[in-house]
Amino acid sequence: MDGDKDVNTLEYPGERRASERQVNDAMTFTDLVAYFRARFGVEDGQTMAEYGVVLAVITGLIVAALLALSGAIANALHTVQGYL
Repeated sequence: MDGDKDVNTLEYPGERRASERQVNDAMTFTDLVAYFRARFGVEDGQTMAEYGVVLAVITGLIVAALLALSGAIANALHTVQGYL
């Protein structure tokens, strides 16, 4: 029985048994919040460059939509003008 170890003996000084680790390593709410902030990199706000990129993308989509629908818009305006 040289290789067998008693379950109750600790191999390293300061080592805890599994049941002790489960009880003492419980995560508090504060620890959980700190973990999620570190994990997902919470930022407080957007920078002006990010706002500029979003504005440019939205402007480009609006211009593309108006160009694609310009013929239909002109026909609708002519139809309304004809009713007046």
